[in-house]
Amino acid sequence: MIKKIILSAVMATALVSCASVGEDKYSEKYIRAHVIENKTTKAEIQSIYGAPDEQSTGSGKGAAWTYRKNDRLKSLTTLSGYIPGAESVMTSVGIAASSANQISSASNKVAGNTALTGNTLSFSFNEQNVVEQWNLSE
Repeated sequence: MIKKIILSAVMATALVSCASVGEDKYSEKYIRAHVIENKTTKAEIQSIYGAPDEQSTGSGKGAAWTYRKNDRLKSLTTLSGYIPGAESVMTSVGIAASSANQISSASNKVAGNTALTGNTLSFSFNEQNVVEQWNLSE
């Protein structure tokens, strides 16, 4: 049981570290630097963002993928409900992740960085599995 709690704490720490270090993959600047419309493929999007939170197919042969910035933490929190003692650790992780986002936002404002960021990122793909367009929203 102690091993499960320690494992949960390690996973939670890794998750918060990833959320608070490096570039924000949900910023317009990051997306423009890594996603080129009519060139970037589904495989490349999946290597950057992982499996999509939602997938759908359009009226043609294309598809759409949606990613939600905060869904990754929600999934881990749900899983932790099955591990005794892990729920309190995940509550702390959620608070830490929220604080990290608020600190990052405040830091960007102070630094004059007013770039668009969002919580929902959608990609539309054509029949050749290439990005036609992307959309970033709150």
